Formats: sequence, structure tokens, C-alpha cells
Amino acid sequence: MRVALVGNSDISIAGYRTELVERLISLGHEVYLVCPDGELLTHLKEIGCKLVETKVDRHGTNPIKDFKLIRSYKRIFKELKP
Repeated sequence: MRVALVGNSDISIAGYRTELVERLISLGHEVYLVCPDGELLTHLKEIGCKLVETKVDRHGTNPIKDFKLIRSYKRIFKELKP
């Protein structure tokens, strides 16, 4: 099974979902991390996760940037088919 975890920063995945990711990998699932790259993702990438880097403005309020982000998510999910 192909699984995609989406976050707005490396800490949102590595800080709170590491055990889940490790378990999914151990069960043989293909795990994609859809978030900005960061130091905290090093371990997850080493154990087999694939990173799909996105640019997320965590504090932004620009609807145009948000629309572009949603459009990029749509493209990513269409490509990955998680």
C-alpha cells in the first residue's frame, strides 16, 4: 500500500508521527512525506520514506498562495495515487 503523510513542517511529521511511519515501513508499505524538507526528516528518509517537498507558508494568509498549494497537492495525489 502507498501512504502519503502531509504536513506543514518537518516537525509536524517527525515530531508527532515517527512511530506511525516506522510501523508502516516495517509492514512493507511505501511511505511518502509531503512537506517541506528539514533536519528532522533525516531518520525517516534513511529508513525508506520518500520526500515530496512542498513549499508551505505556515503563517501566510494569502489566498492565492493557498490555492497554488492546494493545486500542487492535487497534482501530487494524482501522481502518487496513495
